[in-house]
Amino acid sequence: MKNIFFNIFNFISKDKNQRILKKINLLLSFLCIYFIWNIFTQYKSNILFNLTIEEAFLVIISYILAGLLWSKYMKDNYQGKLSDYFYNWSFSKIGKFIPTGLVTLTVRLNQKVSKNKTSKEIFYGVLEEQFLFPLVSIPAIGLYLSHKFENQYIYLLPIYFGTFFYVIKFLYSKIRGDKNTLMSYPYLFISYLLFQFLLLYFIAENMGYEDSFTLACYYFLSSSLGLFFIGVPAGIGIREAIFLMVTNNFLADVLLLDYAIKVRLVFIIADLFFGLIGFLRIYTLNTYE
Repeated sequence: MKNIFFNIFNFISKDKNQRILKKINLLLSFLCIYFIWNIFTQYKSNILFNLTIEEAFLVIISYILAGLLWSKYMKDNYQGKLSDYFYNWSFSKIGKFIPTGLVTLTVRLNQKVSKNKTSKEIFYGVLEEQFLFPLVSIPAIGLYLSHKFENQYIYLLPIYFGTFFYVIKFLYSKIRGDKNTLMSYPYLFISYLLFQFLLLYFIAENMGYEDSFTLACYYFLSSSLGLFFIGVPAGIGIREAIFLMVTNNFLADVLLLDYAIKVRLVFIIADLFFGLIGFLRIYTLNTYE
């Protein structure tokens, strides 16, 4: 089995196959953009959408942190340019809207690597990106919510993030050994989680919810759980269903749905914005040619 995977990644890494994969990704990206636009118009018709400066700033920063985390991981494993890896990561955000995340994976694999290396570490990195974040955030937020703290104890959440990060990192090192992983960059990893949470908090605050911090915790927990449903495009419907379920008796469902829709719209816009930046950079400058 190990040899089969090695041969697949070695096959993908060849220049000829990289050019073919680039053309396939071009076609699939247009399909993704079509899906994204349909989702956006569907949600937008259900709620008055206003993106504040705070929300725009926080979503951009959180995406940049995630992109830098991936780019650092790639550069340390494959050398190359940090900017090229960042644009490739940006382009892959469009791929979240195809079932099973196929386009996300094919876009990430569509990169030249050193002759003496295969794309295997890219595959591992995509898996880590999907599962390591929720493995840290779920117990951290779950522990915070279980204590029913007042808002003056919000400083405990980043402490929990940091604590569970190092617990998961220790356990994961037993599997991956001393290999470079996404958890090799604790500041970027934890900062990304914190900015994601701040974004959810400010959305709730700007919409006028009374206990914005707890509401943000519930949504973060729901979206983290939703990452385990990898067959659903961008977790659409799954995280909202989990959100309504875990927030039982917290607020009326219609109020919760307004919040979930607003959050969904913010992330859809961010995915489209970063995806188009990566798309234009790659296909106008003939990257991978």
